[in-house]
Amino acid sequence: MPPSSRPTVNKAAAAKAAAAQKSSIPAPSPWAEYRLVSALLFGLLAICLCQSKFLDEDELTTFTAFLRGPLAWHSALGSPLFWKMFAAFVFGGAAGYVLSQEIPRVFAARANKAARFLALILITLVVYIPAMSAGFIWDDDQEIYANTSLRDTKGLVEIWTGAKSADYFPLKTTLLWVEYQLWGHDAQFHDIPYAYHVSNILVHVVDVLLLWLVLSQLRIPGAWLASLLFAVHPVHVESVAWIAEHKNTLSLLFFLLSINAWVKFEDTGKQKHYNWALVHFLAALLCKTHVVVLPAVLLLLTWWRSGNLTKRDFKRSIPFFALAFLLGVVTVYFQNGRAIGQEVIPIGGPMSRIAGAGLAIWWYFEKAFLPFDLNTIYDRWPIKEPLGPQPIQFLAGAMAIVTLVALGVFYFRNAGRNRLEQVRGLVIGYFAVMALSALAFFFAGPSWIHFVGVALLLAMGFTALSLYLLNGEQDRLGRTPFFVFAYFLGTLFPVLGLFKMSYMRLTLQADHFQYLSDVAIVAVVAALICKGLESAGRLRPVVVAATVLLVFGCSAYSWQRAAVHQSEKTLWTACLAKNDGSWQAHNHLGAVIYMEGKVSEAQVHFQRAVDLKPENPEVHNNLGLAFAAFGHFDTALEQYRLAVQIKGDVPAMRRNLADCLSTLKKFDEAAEQFKIVLAADSNDPNALSSYGYVLSQLGRLEEAQKAFEKAYQIDPNNPRIKQNLDAIKHMRGQK
Repeated sequence: MPPSSRPTVNKAAAAKAAAAQKSSIPAPSPWAEYRLVSALLFGLLAICLCQSKFLDEDELTTFTAFLRGPLAWHSALGSPLFWKMFAAFVFGGAAGYVLSQEIPRVFAARANKAARFLALILITLVVYIPAMSAGFIWDDDQEIYANTSLRDTKGLVEIWTGAKSADYFPLKTTLLWVEYQLWGHDAQFHDIPYAYHVSNILVHVVDVLLLWLVLSQLRIPGAWLASLLFAVHPVHVESVAWIAEHKNTLSLLFFLLSINAWVKFEDTGKQKHYNWALVHFLAALLCKTHVVVLPAVLLLLTWWRSGNLTKRDFKRSIPFFALAFLLGVVTVYFQNGRAIGQEVIPIGGPMSRIAGAGLAIWWYFEKAFLPFDLNTIYDRWPIKEPLGPQPIQFLAGAMAIVTLVALGVFYFRNAGRNRLEQVRGLVIGYFAVMALSALAFFFAGPSWIHFVGVALLLAMGFTALSLYLLNGEQDRLGRTPFFVFAYFLGTLFPVLGLFKMSYMRLTLQADHFQYLSDVAIVAVVAALICKGLESAGRLRPVVVAATVLLVFGCSAYSWQRAAVHQSEKTLWTACLAKNDGSWQAHNHLGAVIYMEGKVSEAQVHFQRAVDLKPENPEVHNNLGLAFAAFGHFDTALEQYRLAVQIKGDVPAMRRNLADCLSTLKKFDEAAEQFKIVLAADSNDPNALSSYGYVLSQLGRLEEAQKAFEKAYQIDPNNPRIKQNLDAIKHMRGQK
């Protein structure tokens, strides 16, 4: 049983403080939100009506292509179709705006709240329209249709015991199991897995609404705007449009529910809220263990709200830390034992990892504020052994620590005062150090490291704006800058590259790693915008216009990024356009082109993948397939041998080697390889049939017949197996 919550503060004083804070935030026009959302809703309804009633077949095809992403923008804008749809939206929006004026004023407050609620849902869904019609990408197919644990109720045992999985995220996989039972058997969803994408998008919508709830519960100015920014932030597209990252959206859902329950527990002291906080945290861990940092976040949140931490606070957090430790150990076991295995993850030794972690902090900080030039796989930073990282690369991590310490010092030295004169020397010193460091990254470091200089300038701007707008704040708002940066660093800690992760065989940084961390960034940006509106005076329209442009720009780029995730081909083509050094992108794009029958083009990508990653078995196997398709079986054999030498426990690769040996009439060696293949799966009818053929060529007719008979028992409808069985019986004088 955890100790009870801290004693509640005087209710009258708390109500007075809340009212004062509420009154300090400029209230929008009571009708503006409802009217605008009504206009948006009626405009969208008008487009739907126009699409279903007034478009011919060609226009409907063009409109559908437009909804799949920006690739059809030019053709759409150059045709009457765009203007027809634009006119429908304008007339529908005008009708909605006019009709909204007929609602009695007594319902204004409720209408505004409902309008905000609907706006978050509508805007998020519209931004992700291209992802709804997307196909499977990357490992989505492996997560669903190649995952045998999803097919029946026995699979639930495998899911929760971790018998077949590379990671232990059983709750996430169970939810995928439910989805597979609902629509996974229908063949139409294999080509266009609409339901899976919509499911992940809807979870993202719930995350957005929960974020609004939690930030409002914490009385953070601009809670709704923060949720909107989170909904349309371009960096988050990878987590939403990639089905395999269902674990990201789901884990954040339970993460926010846990915070919500924790805050209720602190406010009321009721045990049930504490219990729900613990249950939701466990659920979040079972979706993705990236959330192991939540216990520290809860303590940080308690300090941010009250200004101090007591032994009672630490004591009641012990069960959370215990769960985090337990599931953290489980994750390390699965990652090292299954996801990674014997593969070398190129993150270097301890010094390289520390340097890389410092760089990653500022990479994510820059992408949170300036989400430009996003990619699926980024260039790998040249932090290599045995020379190790260069001194300037350690400066990035040092500046992260300096910023965190400085923000803490600014608050503690200025707490309870109404001016910054008390810390003027510290402020000047901090900005001088940051400015000199930024110049060092711009002029003393290589070009690839310039992003740290940009991020340091952003940190300076964030700090300066925070000090200006929050100067003199004696309560939690004065603690906000330190809280935000500490939360950002803490939630990134598990994915900074200090610990081995299977994904980091590709790159150190990834968009989906910061889905959880950006919560604090969007919250403080929205809060600063609201505080800025208080001080803007005549410049208020400028601030509002800039905010609208910010939301629109993020939404447009998120639409574009969602369209990039349409298919394997669009994803990897876009990736290579920005990072030609990605062996994974070359390998995947080559596989897509190979399946299209463009073997010569595919071979170029496979060869490039081999050049970039010669220690990977899959790239050698794929290059062997390309050589075999052209009849160059000797060269193909070399690639198959390399693939099997690197990783001999993949039956498909060894099967390719055995088939190639058979084609080259090296039947003795082919028979040995087929034995190994069948030892892994003795019920593969095609492998049994091929093995039977090899045995027949070696004159071992009795063994060949047994192989054909077993293959025929497994697959009696295969005419090739039946033909081979009849032939071997004829050779042995049987009917």
